[in-house]
Amino acid sequence: MKTAVNAPVSLPIPAQLDAITPEWLTLALGEHPGIDAGRVSTASFERIGEGVGLMGELARLRLGWDSAAPHLPRQLIVKLPGADENNRASGQILGLYEREAHFYLELAEQLPVRTPRCFHAAAEADPNAPDDPEEIERVLARLPVWCVRGVVRFAEWQARRAPRAAILLLEDLEGLRAGDQLHGGNQRDWERAIDGLSRLHAAGWQSDSWLGHSWLARLRPNARFNQALFSRQYKRLPAVWENRLRGNGRRLGAWLARRGLALMDAVTSGPETLCHSDYRLDNLFFDDAKNELVVLDWQLASRGPGVLDLAYFLSGVLDASVDRESEESMVERYHAGLVSGGVRNYPWPVCLADYRCAHLASWQRCIAAASAVEPGDARGIAMLESWWDRMSERLDGIDADEILRAKQVQK
Repeated sequence: MKTAVNAPVSLPIPAQLDAITPEWLTLALGEHPGIDAGRVSTASFERIGEGVGLMGELARLRLGWDSAAPHLPRQLIVKLPGADENNRASGQILGLYEREAHFYLELAEQLPVRTPRCFHAAAEADPNAPDDPEEIERVLARLPVWCVRGVVRFAEWQARRAPRAAILLLEDLEGLRAGDQLHGGNQRDWERAIDGLSRLHAAGWQSDSWLGHSWLARLRPNARFNQALFSRQYKRLPAVWENRLRGNGRRLGAWLARRGLALMDAVTSGPETLCHSDYRLDNLFFDDAKNELVVLDWQLASRGPGVLDLAYFLSGVLDASVDRESEESMVERYHAGLVSGGVRNYPWPVCLADYRCAHLASWQRCIAAASAVEPGDARGIAMLESWWDRMSERLDGIDADEILRAKQVQK
């Protein structure tokens, strides 16, 4: 039987906030280096992040200790699987909760970008998961897309029947400035985010020590699975989103339903690196005093082409007022960061062609999110609406077939 990630048998994983007691916290935090003395005497919670974290439930945890030692944390962030049943089922079949626990335990401290300090990470493993994670990828790669859709439906049903627990206790970044996906940020924030992304990607570029982790999602072999999800979600797009589709957005949505697999085959054929895969302003904090970027929410950590992260980020912040030349200069800034970080044999024309394909793939993700994810409160809905509208506006004049042909010729 598979055991939970970093969870001793004697320490159960709380399934909800009210199961996180001072006694449990004393044991969980006692495992962390530097917190080997002291007992948690009180714990209170304040739910936060509504409309920000769509796949997880967040709360600020305030701790009282029976010791006055200054190194003991007084506030932490607790992260549990999403409260919405559909979001949680999606997160579970994608392995998001286990993956993030593995990330903080095995990889976070090696990164050249700052991440929240992790005090405890645990996730209940899937008892039905194959011992060889690549086994299911090989099976899915042989199945037709319609058959993969059936696999997805069965997996969703199974996940709702047997939810699995997971928990993270993370550093509270309350004193830092949070990125704001809804309003899109500013040029300075975009540049800092791009510079952090290029540092991350350069460090992980074709790195066996980073990319060899079995728990990392692999974007290329999972392309068929993702296309099956998208084609299913596009067909059942809620009316409220269907009505927001403009002519070009609708045309490109239908194109992606037909040609999305070929697009992902083209964009994932290049060099791989460590991808965040949900790199957006809501998952970034800015330490302005230290000129540092903090990157959080690593549920979708994966190995694949870095331009997918870049295109996803820019698709969520650039509106129609930003011209193509300015957008291209940001891509060039990213490429220059890769080169200065030691990346070779990835010329600028290849990077730009990859980015244009990745931009189309971002519209696929935007449509899929509107159909598959429950956005929560009014802010979550507004955030998805603003993203949808920005992307839709910037797709005007895009020739998807030409973009794909240009990349295929380059290959």
